[in-house]
Amino acid sequence: MKSIMASLWSKFVEASTSTLSKPESQPVEPGVAARTPDPSASVTPYAGFWRRLGALLIDALIFLPISATVTWASAQSRLAALLLLLPAALLGCAYQVYFHARWGQTPGKMVARVRVLSLDGSPIGLRQALLRSAVDIFLTGLVVAAHASALLRIPSAQYALLGWLEQNQRLEEVMAQWQWLSWVQAAWAISEVVTMLFNRRRRALHDFIAGTIVVRVRSEAAVDGLAAA
Repeated sequence: MKSIMASLWSKFVEASTSTLSKPESQPVEPGVAARTPDPSASVTPYAGFWRRLGALLIDALIFLPISATVTWASAQSRLAALLLLLPAALLGCAYQVYFHARWGQTPGKMVARVRVLSLDGSPIGLRQALLRSAVDIFLTGLVVAAHASALLRIPSAQYALLGWLEQNQRLEEVMAQWQWLSWVQAAWAISEVVTMLFNRRRRALHDFIAGTIVVRVRSEAAVDGLAAA
């Protein structure tokens, strides 16, 4: 009896081991070549937080010389600060809209190898590029209005006597009534990140507004199946 039980147990162990160690084979139709599994098929093509943050930082570095020049010129006189305020803001907004509408990528996104596409995988145009930046453009307009209002409330002679740090401190004092604007900007930025982290396609709020997705360029071949995913 013991020998029979031992024989049955050994056969059970042998069958279990072979099942675990060998993948289940699939029948291959005659005349059809066996398909090799694509290792990248299970990898999501959507760009995540860190890659998109890297693209944003690269764009900021590219824009840094212009920002520094505007900051230096604005410190020279109140008139220069007023004259440069709107063009600098428009240039920053146009940078995002133009590159996204033209190539689906800013220079930062080109370096980070990510691209903005429509939900069906097609390139975006001017309308979607504008929609993606609509809230940022609106908030930038409010910031420009607040900054211009504060500059006009500081006498030109007094502004010229202040150093750069003193100018900024004085502007902050005058702009105290616009403090809510900083809270709105912070709330928008946080909601963008939270939304992106908690949906499968890693879409931020501006992507939902514009009907866009952000994908890794290396995985662009998989974009054809995104609409059905």
